Amino acid sequence: MIVKKTREVYPLLKVLRIMRIAKPLTGVRGVFEYYTAPIKWLANLGRLKYEELLPTHLLLSTKYGLYYAHSGNVITFLLLHEAYEVENIMPKLVGKDTVFVDVGAHIGFYTVWACRRARRVISVEPNPAALAYLKANIALNECSNVIVVPKALSDKRGYTKLKIPKTTEEGSIPSALSSIVWDYKEAFEVEVETDTLDSVLEEVGVDSVDVLKIDVEGAEGLVVRGAEKTLKKAKAVLIEICCPENMWVVGYLKNSGYKLEIIDHVYKNYLFIRR
Repeated sequence: MIVKKTREVYPLLKVLRIMRIAKPLTGVRGVFEYYTAPIKWLANLGRLKYEELLPTHLLLSTKYGLYYAHSGNVITFLLLHEAYEVENIMPKLVGKDTVFVDVGAHIGFYTVWACRRARRVISVEPNPAALAYLKANIALNECSNVIVVPKALSDKRGYTKLKIPKTTEEGSIPSALSSIVWDYKEAFEVEVETDTLDSVLEEVGVDSVDVLKIDVEGAEGLVVRGAEKTLKKAKAVLIEICCPENMWVVGYLKNSGYKLEIIDHVYKNYLFIRR
């Protein structure tokens, strides 16, 4: 009974948390919908998901930057899933002389945060839908030090199918779960260009990286295989390892001169620091 009640209240807690750290910059109607969401949730207890309580799209002012996105992306991925890393890990790694590479940038949470602090940001994202939001958010925040690479990183150059699930279990917008390796029961497929990280960095004129963040929904192992030169020089790697078949990456990075510093067991993010 206690578990059931907790699950019922959890969506409301999410909405309230968003309201604590972000304010809407949309029109009067959007602002009204944003701030009346908790009341709607209480009035429809158990019948509505929290994404359904907010405007379809939101332009939010947050302590991480300005973000325009579908409300499902904002809540589920932007301000909840990665806030711990950005608040507690990244500030220790990213400074004014840092070259930061965001592999799997999605709509730009890390990219926008880093562009205000780093010297240079390379933002890699293959999903056309997420890419549109990413570019909009870069422009909103006047991130003049960001280079966007519209490719899927892998262990070789070529083309492949990017699979974007039509729905998720939570009912949220699934663009952040697009993958070149995972299969979904129902998914859109789009052909995307693949390349190695070493090759991409050479093309954009970056010869060394300070901080590398990798979150590519199961393709992390492929990215690592195509980043041999980059990993010889990088100072820190924050990588999501959620699949058993990619656990070899832990040993590989340790043998490449990195120390495993932190594991976020909730979202399977591993932080490696060069010894």
